[in-house]
Amino acid sequence: MKFGVFFVLKTVLMALSQIWANKTRSFLTALGIIVGVASVTAVIAALTGLKAKVLAEFESVGAARLYVFPNRPDNVPRSKIPWEKCRLSIEEARAIMEQCPSLKGVSPIVDVSMSVESDTALIEAMTVSGIWPAWHDAVGRKVLRGRPFSQIDTETARQVALVNEAAVEELKLDRDGNGGVGEHVLLGGRRFLVIGVVE
Repeated sequence: MKFGVFFVLKTVLMALSQIWANKTRSFLTALGIIVGVASVTAVIAALTGLKAKVLAEFESVGAARLYVFPNRPDNVPRSKIPWEKCRLSIEEARAIMEQCPSLKGVSPIVDVSMSVESDTALIEAMTVSGIWPAWHDAVGRKVLRGRPFSQIDTETARQVALVNEAAVEELKLDRDGNGGVGEHVLLGGRRFLVIGVVE
């Protein structure tokens, strides 16, 4: 037992004497170990952060969500097939919903750039999206104020609109302290009632 303790003590003293005798080499060795460990730690942290970001992106899209984008065939000239024939029609969207009972909902999305005008502001080119009520569940964007679109709005073709916070600010819709709800806007010259503000 005493021999073992003596051997360990002698080894430690010999190691310390070698470190003291070769200060520069010992410093560089320690520095190399520190840099190596720090590099590995940084790489692991970066990969962990990247993994979390990718998972968050997939979570935001949703595993049970599917987007369908119409497109022209690659081997056919664009002039032969007009865009109107490529895009999905409302009837096709309804048929998808009727023929696929496992679907929770279907919402066509049409993006159009048009002028948007309030009583006090005009924006010449703003992206306006046409959607169905199922869009709220599909995309998961909450209505902060007011109400979402309803099936009655779609069936009766009510001229109602949802806006986001940026539109409320740019169009100066919050003059009466109502957050924009109840105001009217002109979309491409047609008058719409703002029924809600979304995220």
